[in-house]
Parts: sequence; C-alpha cells; structure tokens
Amino acid sequence: MSKPVGRPAGKPQLLVPLVRGYMSLYSGKDLVASQVRYYLQPADSAYVVEVPPTTALLTYARLLSSCSSLNIGSNGFTARYRYTQSGLIALTTDYNQCLQKPSELVKTPSGVHAQFGIKGGVGFPNFSPILTDFYAQTVFGPGAQNTSSYQAGAVALFTTRSNWGLQLEANYLHLAGTYPLPTLPASNQGTYVGLYGVKLRYSQLQVPLLVHYTFSHEAVAPYLNIGPSLAVNVSNSSTKQLVDSNGRPTGEQAYDTGGSSAILGGAAGAGCLLRIKGGPVLLLEGRYDLPLDWFGNNTLAKSLRLEAGILF
Repeated sequence: MSKPVGRPAGKPQLLVPLVRGYMSLYSGKDLVASQVRYYLQPADSAYVVEVPPTTALLTYARLLSSCSSLNIGSNGFTARYRYTQSGLIALTTDYNQCLQKPSELVKTPSGVHAQFGIKGGVGFPNFSPILTDFYAQTVFGPGAQNTSSYQAGAVALFTTRSNWGLQLEANYLHLAGTYPLPTLPASNQGTYVGLYGVKLRYSQLQVPLLVHYTFSHEAVAPYLNIGPSLAVNVSNSSTKQLVDSNGRPTGEQAYDTGGSSAILGGAAGAGCLLRIKGGPVLLLEGRYDLPLDWFGNNTLAKSLRLEAGILF
C-alpha cells in the first residue's frame, strides 16, 4: 500500500503494514540508501511519520509520550526496543496495550507480489534467411523490404519489496518481409537461372523469462529486463517467387523457413510501469530480440519491438 509521509500532501511511499491499531506500524525502503525504514501512524493521522534510525528517540518522544511507563530514552528502553522489525513491533504493541487499545499483528508477507495481464505491439524485424544455393548471396544481399511484425500475448510480473523481480511471457508473433528478385544489368539478361524472390510470412510462439529490475516503487516506475527467450515456429506461409532465365514470373513454391522449429536466444528491454491509484498498472516497453541458431538452419528475425500492456 502507498501512504503519504510527513504530512497529508507528502510524497507517497510504498509500505508494508506490520501492526494495525491505535498506533500502527509500517515498514518500507529508503530508495536512496536502499535500506529498510519504519513508519508510525497514530489513529487520527492521515499520514505516516518516518522513524529515522539516528533520531528514533526523538520521534518516539513526540509520538509515544502518552505512555510514561515506556521510559523512553532509558537504558532499558533502548535495550528492549532496538531499531529492528521485532523491536518496533514490540514497541508499537506495548504502547497500544499501555493505552488499553487493541493491536493486530499483520502476517508478514512473503515479499513476492504477482500481477498478470496482457500486452501487444508492433515490431521491426531484420531477417537472416537461410542461404540455400549458389545464388543466395545475390538473392538475399540487398536485404528484406516491407518488413513488419506484430505480437500479442500474456504476461506475469513477479516483484518483491526489493527492486528485483521476474517477468514471464507467452507471446504470439507474426513476422513478414519481402526479398524482391534482384535486377541484373542488361548485359546479364538470360542469366536469371536459379534466382528467385521470397515472401516471408510465418508465426512463432515465444516464451521469454526475464530478470526484471525496477528503479522505483512509485506511481511512475522505469525498469529494465533481460533474459533468455525460446521461440517455436507454429506456422509458415512463406513463398518463393520463381522466374525464367529472363526474369519473367513463372509461379510460386512454398519456402521453408528453417530446419528446426525451436530457436533459443535472448531478449532485453526498457520500459515504464504506470500505476493508477486504485486501478490497474499500465506497461510501456521497448524490447530487442536476438535469436540464435542453436538447433538447426533457421530463418532468424532480430527485432526491435514496441509494446503496451495492462496488469491487474
């Protein structure tokens, strides 16, 4: 949960409840020092008060003075109520008990928060096709034209109270590109034997498992991710554009995009989570896919992708 710190309009901080009662206790993380901090909230307050480790006694004297039996500042007090989670929980519950107010210990969460959603977007692939014959360098040398791709899928984001997490996805990708027939000089007319153009049209199921690092737990949270990715070709409607020796079209044949349907590679991205108060989380990301040909002679598609999604 998120609560303002220091004043009603203070900067919101992502907190974990530890004790609920007349005096409530929360823990959070100092985003600058990357250390655990504790926060107290009186029953009539709309915000929490940070308990700094170096000046904790001053905060206790200001907020807990209603219970004189605590003997704030004494050697016994500092020995019993150390600046630890167990020490602060004991202090908060003892204070509430002193005032004859109830306390409820909140079960400490595992620290893992799971969110599930959907995402989709467009891509800009750069193909590395199979070189199958003597003329392949001529055929594929200029590079593909009219390349495009789109993708849609499901995403699961597992975050922790630290900045680290995991991002697991299952995406359907459709990839397309055209390798036109090379135009030979007039002096080479009649030598189109063996040359052809290619229209790539195929689909993949891609499953990346990415290490996720977020720079903030606030409403706008930029992040990075990187990890392995497994792609499986699920359909192929690519065709080879045949011509005669003078370059005139003579028909089409099916074009095989690879000797193996499994492609293992890597992926890395940068994006931003937009947390809507009381609502879902929006996801915006740019990602680069780098497939590697480990299992056979495949048509590979290195790709820059732009995606948007929503998490619940």
